[in-house]
Amino acid sequence: MQITVQKPTGKQITLDVDSSESVQSVKQKIQSKEGIAKDQQRLFYQDTPLQQGGRSLQDYAIRTNSLLQLKIDLKIYLQLINSEIYTFIIDPAEKMSVLKQKIQDKLNIPVEKQHIIHRGIDVSGDFPLSNYMYDENTYNTIIKLRGY
Repeated sequence: MQITVQKPTGKQITLDVDSSESVQSVKQKIQSKEGIAKDQQRLFYQDTPLQQGGRSLQDYAIRTNSLLQLKIDLKIYLQLINSEIYTFIIDPAEKMSVLKQKIQDKLNIPVEKQHIIHRGIDVSGDFPLSNYMYDENTYNTIIKLRGY
């Protein structure tokens, strides 16, 4: 059977699948076809998130010509001044404050001392990450913390 997967940009892709296929298998097909890493994909059917854990398409009543929504998490590589690199995976709709809190939780760098630089620009404000570093072709990005 064929299903359609709609990317965040609105672009749709068609996949040939079997109803007994797992969600993980569908993610693998998307990775092969579109180059989007499986761990960054979140699939939804009629606003219901599709869980991996061995569940199949038929478990969600997905049939021929069903439309799945694909949300893509942003993989952020944080490079410190000492060249150490840390990885964060976050929803592009999240605000910069969420990323800063994750940095604080993981690295114990206080939010108020973080100065994030992306593409040579000091990023300030608390807008969604998609405003700063997300477009149709960018799901991975490198940022730096000034002074750390």
